Amino acid sequence: MPAIRDEVIRRLKRGKASSLQEEVNDMDELDFHHVLEALDRKDPLCLEVVKEAAHYFGMGLTNLIFLFQPNIESAEEFWCQNHSSTMPPLRQQKSE
Repeated sequence: MPAIRDEVIRRLKRGKASSLQEEVNDMDELDFHHVLEALDRKDPLCLEVVKEAAHYFGMGLTNLIFLFQPNIESAEEFWCQNHSSTMPPLRQQKSE
């Protein structure tokens, strides 16, 4: 998760607002646990960074599925067969 932490730090240095600015004086002290705590508080900056990371992770996962299982018509079909309890959040993301 260093990439998420690094992206949060980059955006903070560019002047984006976050509750993390009140928590950590030196950005080098910021760790992933700070980001997780900020997510619990619904910090907009951390939510945005994690949502973007999840988007790219999903794209990569889809590419891997199609690479190794080309007969699957959709990633949703594959996921339903194997992980049906996680489909509601994925469908919500797909509709956005």
